[in-house]
Amino acid sequence: IYAFGHDMEHVHAGFEVDWGLFDAEGNPIAPGMQDPPGHRLSNHNDTFREIGISVVEGTNSRQVGDEVITAGPRVVTLKFGSRHGGGPMITGVAFYDLNRNGAYDPGEGLGGVDVTVSGLATPGRTTRSGGYALPAADGSRTLTFSVPGMTPVNRAIQVSGGRNVKADLILDYPAPVLAGPDRPSVGRDALYLPSGVPGADAFEWELARRALYAAVLGGEAGDPAVVADTTPGYPTIQGDVRAAGAAAYRLAHPLPDGAAAAVDQYLTLTNRFLGGAYPRVRFQSRLGLATGTQVASMEWSIDGGITWQAGWSRAGQGEGTMGQTQFEAVDVGLVAAANRPFRVRFRYAVGQGPFYPQTSPGVGWYLDGIQVTGSDELIASASGEVAAGSPVVMRADATGTFALRVRPRVLGRRFPFGPLFLGEAVESVPVGEVVIETVSVEGGMLAVQVRAEGGVVGLHLESVPHLGSGWERVQAVVPEPLTAGRYRFRVPLVDASAIFRVRAE
Repeated sequence: IYAFGHDMEHVHAGFEVDWGLFDAEGNPIAPGMQDPPGHRLSNHNDTFREIGISVVEGTNSRQVGDEVITAGPRVVTLKFGSRHGGGPMITGVAFYDLNRNGAYDPGEGLGGVDVTVSGLATPGRTTRSGGYALPAADGSRTLTFSVPGMTPVNRAIQVSGGRNVKADLILDYPAPVLAGPDRPSVGRDALYLPSGVPGADAFEWELARRALYAAVLGGEAGDPAVVADTTPGYPTIQGDVRAAGAAAYRLAHPLPDGAAAAVDQYLTLTNRFLGGAYPRVRFQSRLGLATGTQVASMEWSIDGGITWQAGWSRAGQGEGTMGQTQFEAVDVGLVAAANRPFRVRFRYAVGQGPFYPQTSPGVGWYLDGIQVTGSDELIASASGEVAAGSPVVMRADATGTFALRVRPRVLGRRFPFGPLFLGEAVESVPVGEVVIETVSVEGGMLAVQVRAEGGVVGLHLESVPHLGSGWERVQAVVPEPLTAGRYRFRVPLVDASAIFRVRAE
């Protein structure tokens, strides 16, 4: 029912305002809103209890007489409905509020959460995207969200007047932290246990080595270190305008075929950086012909690209000027990225208002000599996954510094990586001493806490039914890292007696 949406905010405004027809010059025909405003009335009609939303991204053109009409780039349909004789619904979404804005955003949904309502026999479970809906009846109810690995959350709600009630489960995201040895020996298994993330059924891990970063990016060798998210129709690497060398990057705002508006343009560095004490981004910038709503900015992210903040920005100078005719040197310090991983990108925003859509030389934003200083590069070397509750087993094949990180997976949905675990792989040292510190019984489990001294990293639990028998490794039990050099074995107690020992490789 809406074939020409620019983006979802534009589509929502169209349904809510329900604007009317436009003349040949694009001006609204009075009164500006359809009469009656059927779409707006449907949005606010509380007879409807349910909605289905369909969004198709893309464009498609068709010749109609002498005119080519292009649908897109957002084609949207809404379907409202009510069940015949149906009662109210308790509905909502469970999600990790990754950007801390208090609202559900794509990618935040938490699936597999059990939802029960007091007085109702039918339980529910959130979908992969986090949503749920349960039939209800008027009255005071207790809503319970049960997330694996977390204490159930109870919520008192009141259903009245046969109206739907919305109740969300909003959780802060507990980024997974790794515990394990910070100086593992080369050639020996080292174990790193991720902290629990409620709902997670697996963890994906990435191992990277640290290397000095000294590249200067200007486009001469193509753009393997840069990913361009731009509108087709103009080159992002060109040689007409440059600060040095043979090429430079360029961003502009051309109109896609059949589109009514331009979109923001991006250049993102593919490297992952680890800030030192004073990380900086330096580059040569020239913002040519551009209006005041066309804004060039350098942005950086310390959460893997979930949120970005501007470290520097410049708006165009508008009509009557060609903008900058020379490059300027920009030097931006990233204080908050010190000793933390970060990403860098360049954004040319079109804004709201008039803009220059040309792609001829001198129009738009030129970038050259991009440098990231005071930082190391993180080069991926291995990856894998483990079940929730299991440690990551890492075996370094050479000495040097490394970075290890994990991210949880819930019903196939990936959540952000936790902080980096930084360590240094060292030459193997002779096996030292293993000290059993405590032995206790906890909830039907035998817990043995040990301290490994002198470089021990490979530990196993072995058992025999009685002395004189052959020792066998307890295959299903692995040591849980507690703090540096300390581990804990936990094994279920059974009726038969057994003798246990801890062995170092």
